[in-house]
Amino acid sequence: MSYHLLAKFSRDFCNLLESAAYYDVVIRVGNGEDAKEFPAHSLILRTRSAYFRGCLSGDKCKSEYDKIILNKHNISATVFEIILRYLYSGKVDFMNCDGQQTLDLLYAAEELGLVEILECIQRQITQHEAEWMDSNFIKHHRKIFRHDNFKTLQVYYMNKIATMPSSIFDTHDSFSPEILSSLDECGCIKLDEAIWGYIVNWAKHQIPRLGNRVSGWAKEDWDEFKFTLSQCIPWEAVLSLNWNEFHDLLVPCEPFLPSDKFEYALRQQLKKACGSSVKISSPISIHFNDTIINICHATLISDSFIFNFDENKAEITRLNTIAIHKKAGYGPCFGTKGLLSFPNGKRSILWKTSDNSDSLTVLDYEVFQIVEKPRRSNLGSTSHLSNGISHKKR
Repeated sequence: MSYHLLAKFSRDFCNLLESAAYYDVVIRVGNGEDAKEFPAHSLILRTRSAYFRGCLSGDKCKSEYDKIILNKHNISATVFEIILRYLYSGKVDFMNCDGQQTLDLLYAAEELGLVEILECIQRQITQHEAEWMDSNFIKHHRKIFRHDNFKTLQVYYMNKIATMPSSIFDTHDSFSPEILSSLDECGCIKLDEAIWGYIVNWAKHQIPRLGNRVSGWAKEDWDEFKFTLSQCIPWEAVLSLNWNEFHDLLVPCEPFLPSDKFEYALRQQLKKACGSSVKISSPISIHFNDTIINICHATLISDSFIFNFDENKAEITRLNTIAIHKKAGYGPCFGTKGLLSFPNGKRSILWKTSDNSDSLTVLDYEVFQIVEKPRRSNLGSTSHLSNGISHKKR
């Protein structure tokens, strides 16, 4: 049996720190009025910190009157006292820390290699200093996302920006394309319906003459809205979406997005869905009436058709000629030749090759219908399209 009297052990070492008995190291921190010297013991510093073990080894040390001098002027006296007490006692005391000091403590602990306390400091920030951190996140986001050891804080704010963007951007004045671009470059943006709706509404508010009834907008209004929106789209976050997220958020807004960047993002999504080795060319090679069907719809439809059968193995790929057309006496056909459809009883379709060399019964298929949808007035919604695709499973 053993008894752990760690509380007394911790107090005894704190007393050693406070009495400064037998100290052989002086650590100078802070600048100006904040400058302060802390006496310490090299044996404890070497034992408790790999950083100080490196500083105190070899000829790296500077001595004055038989004391080793270490300088850490980039760390404030308040923050360093917390760290030094942790090294002696094993306790991290946030009692007198405000939000800025807690964040500075996180930076200092990471610099000094005290990885074991980074998690508890991040929890202190998210649980007890969240209001201050929300107000100052934009100022500090680049430094936070530069460090791999700050994952807890990074994930917390990625989720918060995605689900509650107003907690970070409390007013439309605190949001700008430059800020969003910086957040996107750092990987802070996790795109979902809440942040996407916030971006769309921000773009609308930049054009005061636009009302909520989008049916009354003139063509020049739509063009100006599209240009404004294009400046604040987090494309890095767009590329990190999975196909379902991309389809739900971006596809309905395709008419308002820069066509070149949207097409690039669409091709990347198709590559991820089909495999990295798949070569994605233009969605279909014919001209189509884009007042009814646009590039995204064409790609989605043509990407869904089964058109090649080899030894009972069906391959799904995209067509490079006309996607589908009606042939008298046969029904819908894929391409200008290839597979033709025939009724095969009441509950299935028989697909045959045009030369009758092979056939396959299809029990489950989808029918797509292209319909025109009126524009909706709620720009915060992701479904404000002028056209769309509906489908039924048979």
